[in-house]
Amino acid sequence: MMKKNYRTRILLLLLAILPLYFFPSCDDKVELTRTYSVYEPVYLSPEALRASFSVDEPQIINEPGKIYMYGDYLFINEPGKGIHVIDNHDKKNPVNVQFVNLPGNYDIAASNGFLYADSFMDLVVLDISDINNISVKNRAEDIFENSLSTSVYNREKGVIVDWEEVEKIEVSSDDFNGAFPGFFEYGVTSYAASDRSTLSNSFAVPESSRGVGGSMARFTIWGQYLYTIDQSSMYLFDIQNPENPVAGATVKVGWGIETLFPYEEKLFIGAQNGMYIYSLDNPSAPVQLSMFSHVVSCDPVVVNDSLDYVTLRQGSNCR
Repeated sequence: MMKKNYRTRILLLLLAILPLYFFPSCDDKVELTRTYSVYEPVYLSPEALRASFSVDEPQIINEPGKIYMYGDYLFINEPGKGIHVIDNHDKKNPVNVQFVNLPGNYDIAASNGFLYADSFMDLVVLDISDINNISVKNRAEDIFENSLSTSVYNREKGVIVDWEEVEKIEVSSDDFNGAFPGFFEYGVTSYAASDRSTLSNSFAVPESSRGVGGSMARFTIWGQYLYTIDQSSMYLFDIQNPENPVAGATVKVGWGIETLFPYEEKLFIGAQNGMYIYSLDNPSAPVQLSMFSHVVSCDPVVVNDSLDYVTLRQGSNCR
């Protein structure tokens, strides 16, 4: 009886093991293919950026930015692209005469026959003493590097000048929870890519003149100094030698700094929370005299005689 039970157990064990050898294993997998669009940055290398300067035929002013009056000329910035040069001898009939191709330009100021302009991370000195022969006299490289976001500028790759739509296809057999990736190392996904929007005669400029900027200026000149601002600080450049600006002091001002306007030995600085007034008795070391606070709002400032015009505007990223 014992032998019979033993044989029965052996038989049952064999019946359980044999299918593993005679029948292939079953492995169910679901292969998932995902197609989506990614906007990847298009970089302009520092070398290409610096070689791209040119003076071209006049172009239509599509998106006017900063305006600067100097002698009988107006310089109107096309944000991020360059500068329109306008002959304003006839005030009733200004003539668009040429376009200075200068990628990454947003601010300008002029003095003593030179125009100072930013070009992304560089400060460019343009010789405008002969308006028909504008040229780069000097370039202070990477001087504004710390003011640029790392999402815009990479010292090795350069600056982001555009975004290119690229189709991505992923094939995966892993478990899929229905969530598409949101970010990649260089690019942002878009789930509805088709709906996404993209990003005259020779004239010598007076040697000792200083121009006048508008209420939105972030560059300004007083005496032998060029003053520039970012969102929180003011940067000084000694331009005693106009061709060779030398970086000077950095002055912490506040937050939300937007505009600069010089008037009678003072600098009036527009910020999102008010207006700062700095003394220029010592132009190399501006000192705050006072501040006028107002509701948080974008804040261009201009001054004339005893009046300061502080204009609070909507339709912006301010409150």
